[in-house]
Amino acid sequence: YEYGREYGKNIRSTGINMVFAPCMDVNIEPLNPVIGLRSFGSDPAEVGRMGVAVMQGFLASGVFPTLKHFPGHGRTKLDSHVALPSISASVDSLEKTELLPFQKAIDAGVPLIMAGHLVVPALDKKPGWPSTFSKTILSDRLRKQMGFRGILVTDSLSMAGAKKVAAGLSSSPGEVFLQSLLAGNDLLMDSTSLHPGVGDWNVIFTYLATKANGDAAILKRLRQAAARVIALRLSMHEARQRARADPPTKTVEGEKLVRELYARSTTVVRDENALLPLGKEHANSKDTLLIIPNSLNVKETEAAFLGARVVHFSPNVPCTDRSRVEQAIQDWLADRPDDESVDAGRIVLAVHDFNVSPMVLMHTVYKEQLELAWKIYGILSEKPRFLKKVVFASVENPYDLIAMPAFPTIAVAFGSGGEAMKMFWERLVHSNKNELLPRALPVDLPLLDAKMPDYASKHPPSRDAECAHAHSPAAPSSGLPKKVEARFGSAGESCETVCVAAKKVCAPQYFNAINTCDVLRTKFSCNECLENLGMDQPAQVKQSASRWPGRCLFTSELKTEVGFHGVERCMAKHPDTIRLCPCVPS
Repeated sequence: YEYGREYGKNIRSTGINMVFAPCMDVNIEPLNPVIGLRSFGSDPAEVGRMGVAVMQGFLASGVFPTLKHFPGHGRTKLDSHVALPSISASVDSLEKTELLPFQKAIDAGVPLIMAGHLVVPALDKKPGWPSTFSKTILSDRLRKQMGFRGILVTDSLSMAGAKKVAAGLSSSPGEVFLQSLLAGNDLLMDSTSLHPGVGDWNVIFTYLATKANGDAAILKRLRQAAARVIALRLSMHEARQRARADPPTKTVEGEKLVRELYARSTTVVRDENALLPLGKEHANSKDTLLIIPNSLNVKETEAAFLGARVVHFSPNVPCTDRSRVEQAIQDWLADRPDDESVDAGRIVLAVHDFNVSPMVLMHTVYKEQLELAWKIYGILSEKPRFLKKVVFASVENPYDLIAMPAFPTIAVAFGSGGEAMKMFWERLVHSNKNELLPRALPVDLPLLDAKMPDYASKHPPSRDAECAHAHSPAAPSSGLPKKVEARFGSAGESCETVCVAAKKVCAPQYFNAINTCDVLRTKFSCNECLENLGMDQPAQVKQSASRWPGRCLFTSELKTEVGFHGVERCMAKHPDTIRLCPCVPS
């Protein structure tokens, strides 16, 4: 409740009075490609309890929540953005699982519900008919049987789950909107492709107006939807008037709540060798090796392990980073005492998967970090005494544990930013033993033993051959052309600004020539020189930054003239980054 209330107060201060959250999907399919960590878990009663509490917190702040995705998207293995999932479950199973959280929310007065693009044969016998278009599901089941009296919103009508079905009925882009309206939806949402007064907007508007003017039943349905929306807007106005007495400012209480949530959500899944809490004697010891991705908050992580050996890797684990991690482990092993009665130290290994689901490989980060984890597990399995000393941290997304190795100590963090990492490491290092007893995750996962089950992802293919000949790029043997000068300015300045200040121009064709650790080291005092495939030019990061503090970054070979997010490299900038720029006479 407090989370919903504080979140609502903050977004209300920007003028937002309605949100498409929270998810009430019961995620009972671990390989679900689209819900994953958006769900409160796999227990229907707990999802209902948590969802209703967040809903009530939002309402107390003057923000109207929208619970989604009715009748429930947690049992699917398909993503409704690109396909039309079908739920094969009996009515009894649906009522005990998917529908239960929504019923709890309806009983508690939920103002808006979002319909998902799902085929549910047990609720509507029409073959291949999505719930978004189903009067049987939305009007009969949701409103008449379950008692919902609020506003029905569609999921985005640009998603393939609904759009493909509508295309089979009419060639007009307005058909998907018409079918959604007729089923009982009051707000028709397209989140990606429509802009008022432009392109298909006018086509769709004309299509719906023509249909409504030519059919009394459609016009009646449209007026019903309009009446509900007008009533909602009046309610929003009243809520805004009430909320003015509760200033939407960042408060000490809100910051305290964030820290408490991160601390309490820290979950120890297993601790077979009683390694936790780590205590200062291990966190600040040179006998501890900390292996962390740069995508989480490095600053807070390193602050928790003063004195430990630290090795970083980019989240997509380029071969050079993989090699450095392997070498660090071998060096650590070489320093271990032969006497087994002497404590061998600790290895703390973190991975960071920021996808909704590890099975949706929108980036390479999951499979590359998965392979790295298995590589480390393989090295240490040859010396089981040291494998027992590993604390494995899954950051942000516990679903990655489905395919990760069976490390004997596993902890989960539900965030990767500064406060999240600070509270996670504080918990693992300083808490008392009773606060770190292993407990269940909010979702049921088929956690691995030493042998990978067929259910999970197969053992990732080794990158040994791929990485055998990888190395950091050397400085060009011919050196830089005489007219090119590698210059840098202040943090946050683009290369265009840097070169103009020197009465020169940025020449992007020479970025490759200066994109090496050798050149970077001649210009900067680098803590380390690392490969980062997400960068759009060579750079050094400020010491005070939360990611890559004090590091120099290169990007293998820069092959295009367009950098990160389509920004031309001479124009790119970031407040924490000092760019190294190729400048030539104008």
